[in-house]
Amino acid sequence: MSVMRALMAPVAKRFHPSQGMDWSGVFGGQSVIAGMPSPSIDESLALPPVFACIRVLSETVAGLPLITYQETRNGGRERATNHPLYRVLRRSPNTEMTAFEFEELMTSHCAGWGNAYAQIIFDGSGRVREMWPLRPDRMTVERKGGVLRYSYLQSNGQEVPLAAWQVHHRRAMVMDGLVGMSPLRVAMLAVSLGMATEEFGARFFAQGAKPGFILSHPSQLTDKAWERLEARWNAGGGENAHRVKIIEEGMTVEKIGIPPEEAQFLETRRFQAQEIARLFRMPPHKIGLLENATFSNIEHQAIEFVTDTIRPWLIRNEQAMYRDLLSESEQAAIYFEYLVDGLLRGDTASRYQSYSVARQWGWLSANDIRRMENMPPIDGGDVYLQPLNMSPAGDFGNQAARAIDPTWIAPLVEDRARRLVRREANDLRRKGASIARKDGDFGQWAAQFYDGWMSAAGEEMAATVAAAARATGRSETTLSNAVHGALWERTQRSLAQVRLVVSECGAADETPDDALDRYADTIEEAGAQALAASLMAVLIEAGGTHATGN
Repeated sequence: MSVMRALMAPVAKRFHPSQGMDWSGVFGGQSVIAGMPSPSIDESLALPPVFACIRVLSETVAGLPLITYQETRNGGRERATNHPLYRVLRRSPNTEMTAFEFEELMTSHCAGWGNAYAQIIFDGSGRVREMWPLRPDRMTVERKGGVLRYSYLQSNGQEVPLAAWQVHHRRAMVMDGLVGMSPLRVAMLAVSLGMATEEFGARFFAQGAKPGFILSHPSQLTDKAWERLEARWNAGGGENAHRVKIIEEGMTVEKIGIPPEEAQFLETRRFQAQEIARLFRMPPHKIGLLENATFSNIEHQAIEFVTDTIRPWLIRNEQAMYRDLLSESEQAAIYFEYLVDGLLRGDTASRYQSYSVARQWGWLSANDIRRMENMPPIDGGDVYLQPLNMSPAGDFGNQAARAIDPTWIAPLVEDRARRLVRREANDLRRKGASIARKDGDFGQWAAQFYDGWMSAAGEEMAATVAAAARATGRSETTLSNAVHGALWERTQRSLAQVRLVVSECGAADETPDDALDRYADTIEEAGAQALAASLMAVLIEAGGTHATGN
């Protein structure tokens, strides 16, 4: 038969490369290695670094939101909340387990045994209704006649055959195309050495933290003397570990073995923990190895944990679910994805800086940002901004006909108002109180202060006024004059009020310091909101009529 005809032969009659190959001797089939019994997967979990690595992996994956998405006709996507799998994967895969418990179990099986299995239960319409996890150590996978077959050994000893479409199978690293390799079986020598080290330490401290020794007698002991000596010395553990021993008849004590410090016991334990972490590609600080951790590299290690350690597991899971849980027709539009944004969140300042860039350049709205921060949406928060200098040619005429939109300019005005009022309050507390305390001409100082405050306020608002003018095509001069008029009225009211506060403080049995401090507290609480409201009012009113010149 020619090569082409062989390739075109029916699948069931072709020989699969993995058929008939025994990989157990290559990856973890030995029962004894280096003179030490090969530990089982369950026994390996007793080694703290192994348990810690698997726990970190499984809890991290289980804690990530698993979302079922549906592609839309315009190339976007939306959450397929009406699809049955959305509830199964996001809320409850079966009647006894939560979604977190199911993902934690499946990931721990895959990280420990190299494989995770779940039996799929379908409803009457052929869609997935439930998934029940199966023990990986009881599952047998083989390919017969080009068909993948599963056989599960129940606790009563009965084998249950399962077709491939009945099993959701997640694999770790694969070498034969059938089953994943267990990291613990591949690196059993490192695991065995770690367990031997733990056992050595346990036995050493159980013997009172003393190395082994022998008793030497110059002659031969009688049977009765031997029994008495053995009973006395063997009672040295526990609470009798450090009691004084008495030897007789010229006996001597000779030490044998190597003390733990000479055998580098602690260094060996530390290295084996690092070796296990290396096996799972786990950043050492995740399992408590902080010797080389610093504040400067922990954040980068956390990012590498997501990209290098967790991400491969997520891709395996996503693609296995796509293969096993969706029909061919559903695979055209439905897929699954873990949300890792929560693991990559920076500190508050970094997040807000990135939000600011995304908001200004138009790919995030206010409500998009609020959803990322677990905050409820606000009215008008779905508006996307468009930078003026990035607008397509010809759009300026359309922008010129628009009125000022309060949803984007209000936060800017409120921020400037808070800054101005905060500056006013602080200067009144410090400089104003000092002038009033020294019986100086407070009225003259206040007039000069508010003149300077109005100039600073005009400069503070200049950028906001210019942005409003460019965004709407309005006259910047018209908007600027309106803002300066509102600021002038504000300074006149504040000047009269602060003079009145100082002049009447004596009648109220109050010092000028206390009176100005009380007034500053009042304007800090309500003054910023009032100033922002007055500025917004004049901006909107002035921007309501189109002007063509500056």
